[in-house]
This record gives sequence, structure tokens and C-alpha cells, in this order.
Amino acid sequence: MSPNTNFELGLRDQYDRLWFDYSTDCRRNINIAHRYPQDIVDDVRPHELISLFRNSIGSRAGLIREVSYRRLFSLMDFCVSTGKGRILGVRSPKGKLLWATFLIELGNRITMLFTAGSKKSRELRTAYHVIDNIVRENAGKAKILDFAGSSIPSVAVFMKSFGSRGNNYYRIYRNTLPWPLRFLK
Repeated sequence: MSPNTNFELGLRDQYDRLWFDYSTDCRRNINIAHRYPQDIVDDVRPHELISLFRNSIGSRAGLIREVSYRRLFSLMDFCVSTGKGRILGVRSPKGKLLWATFLIELGNRITMLFTAGSKKSRELRTAYHVIDNIVRENAGKAKILDFAGSSIPSVAVFMKSFGSRGNNYYRIYRNTLPWPLRFLK
């Protein structure tokens, strides 16, 4: 059993109030992002997001099995085609995908399930720009923006910077392989 934290931001308040709860660094990064033209697009395909992840983060994330990418692709494809999810992104002026996120939207919850960005998107503070836009679009509605948590400290700080609250939960792992094999897993 291991403890984890999920970060959630209630969007019931008006945008001005939500903005007030952003950290000073978050507001500064959003203002920096607004200096650059960054149009948010919704034409990103699942394979583009996965490719961006593989090229930017996946190589540093350790071994990620091909079957995991296929499952993620199937989930994104299903959710996008049924209207239960969408992929938002920002492209360079030449059309290259710089940053994207996969959102699942069910009921009153918007869950940021998967995100990837290029080195250039970090320079442009693109993630701050897009998430602030999601907050602005949904402010004043009885919705929750679910950042889906992270065990990476810098990512957790990023999520908290938007005024989100941490909810603790426990992950239970049970290895049911036979005795000699369970030590190999």
C-alpha cells in the first residue's frame, strides 16, 4: 500500500476569484505565456499526443511498454469519438505540436488524464496558458478540474499553483503470481 495525492480545483466560483487563488508564480507564468501568440486547438489526434510524449518525456520516463501506449491510444480514441473526452493542444506557426493534454469530461468532472509538452512549450509557459483557459471557460459552473495527481514533486507544485487542493488516497498493489515468480515482478 502506498499513499498518493490527487489534486482537484472546484470551478464553482467566478474566474476573478479563482485567479486570486492562483499562486504568485502561476499568475506570473500565465502573464509570460500571454506575451506569445498561442492559439489553443482541438484538432490534435491521439497518435500525435503519444508521439509528443515519446519524443519529449517518454525517453526519460523509463521503460514504458508498447501495450501501454496502445491502451492509451484506444482510450483516447474511444473518448474523443464518443464525446466523453477531447485533446487540446498548441501548435507552432508551422503546425508542429508543442503541447497537448487529453481531458475526460464526465458529469461535473474534467480530468486531465495525460499531458505532454516540448522543450519550447516550457519556454513559452504553454501549460499555464492552456490550463488557465480551461479554468476561464468553466468558471462559475459546478465543475471540478481534476489534475489526476502526481508523485513527481515538481508536477505536484505545478498543480497546486492553480489553487487546487490535494486529496489523499492509497494505492494497493497485490502480486498474485506463484511463489518463485512473484519476486521477479
